[in-house]
Amino acid sequence: MARAGYQNAVIANGQSLSGPVALGGGVVCGIITPAALTTATALTFQVSYDGGTFVDLHNESAEYSVTVDPAASWYVRLSKDVFEGAQAVRVRTGSGASPVSQGAARTFIVVYT
Repeated sequence: MARAGYQNAVIANGQSLSGPVALGGGVVCGIITPAALTTATALTFQVSYDGGTFVDLHNESAEYSVTVDPAASWYVRLSKDVFEGAQAVRVRTGSGASPVSQGAARTFIVVYT
C-alpha cells in the first residue's frame, strides 16, 4: 500500500480558491476540511497537468463536487480515478459558477497517495 502524503491548501480571507498543491506524482484520495467554513455546502476542484495551467475538474457528466458540513471538521474520501493524471490541485468553496468567498483564511489538508 502506498504511503499517504499530506499538504495544506489555504484559501485566503475573502477568497474562494486555494493556492496550488503539487502532488509529486501522487493521486488525490481525500481532503480534511477546516473546523469552520463560510456558508459553503460544496467543495469543487481545479486540476493542472503542468502545475501552472488550471481547469475546473469534471467527471463524466458535471463539475466534480463533494458536499461538506460547514460546522464540522471532516475527512472526506474522494474518488481517485477522477484525479488521475493531475500534477497539482486547487480547492474551491462553492462551484465554479457560484464560488463562496471565505470570511477568514481556511486551511484544508489534501491527502494523496
